[in-house]
Amino acid sequence: MLPPFNPDLEAHSPPREALDWGAELAAADAVVIATPEYAFGIPGALKNALDWVVGSGEFVHKRVALIGASPLGTGANHALEALDRTIRVMTADVVASLSIPFVRGKIDGDGAISDGELRAALENIAAQLVAPASAMPIVE
Repeated sequence: MLPPFNPDLEAHSPPREALDWGAELAAADAVVIATPEYAFGIPGALKNALDWVVGSGEFVHKRVALIGASPLGTGANHALEALDRTIRVMTADVVASLSIPFVRGKIDGDGAISDGELRAALENIAAQLVAPASAMPIVE
């Protein structure tokens, strides 16, 4: 578990958890960030995790897909907007974004996806993440 972000620690003696988190990101070919919407934004724990790597470069030109889910009809649009701004400041290459409204009706009691359109959208995101960069559409 990452401790609360502290810029003094980041600069001089980052905790092992933050170093491990950064190393995992650096080793990844691509990253999917999936988040619920919390109070029309991203949860504090996700923001904290991003804060630990905002200046260290792990997201520079990293292919990233953003997914937000909400039980509301807004589909986590507020969270995705905030996340998109944050991740682009880190110069990540956002290749896809998916808003999932009414998420509770799209997964079953075991957490499996029960909605065919959602399954297809997620498969499309996975394909975009592994496609050659020259074949990928630019998401603005």
